[in-house]
Amino acid sequence: MKLYCKSEYHNQPAGLHFDKEGVIDIDDAKAEFLLRDAPDNFARYEEFPQPQVLEGAAPPSAKDMGNTTSDPELVKLVKGESGEEDAEGDEDESDEETKSLDAPKKDKQVKAAPKKK
Repeated sequence: MKLYCKSEYHNQPAGLHFDKEGVIDIDDAKAEFLLRDAPDNFARYEEFPQPQVLEGAAPPSAKDMGNTTSDPELVKLVKGESGEEDAEGDEDESDEETKSLDAPKKDKQVKAAPKKK
C-alpha cells in the first residue's frame, strides 16, 4: 500500500522512521498501523490516471468555445462605435438614462454639513 508521509515520523519500538515528506510504499499491515498511530502524519496515497492525449487533436479554437467577437456588429458595440445618432447628431436616448447615474458635476455636489464644536 502507498501512503503519503506529511511530516517526520519516528516510532522506536516499532522500528519505523520516516525523515521527510513523500510517498512511501509499505505492506498493508504497517500502513494500517501508521494510519491509526499517526493520522496527522500519514494519508492514503491514490494515483489518479493521467488524461489520455489524442494524437493529432488540436486544442479548441476561440470560435468553438463561444467567442463571437469576430462578429462585426459586436466588435462595433465593444469599441463603442454604435453608429446610431439622431437626425441632428444628438446623443442617443440611452445616454439620457445613464446621465442620471453619472457623478454630480462640481457645481451640483452636495457639501458636507459643518462640524459641531
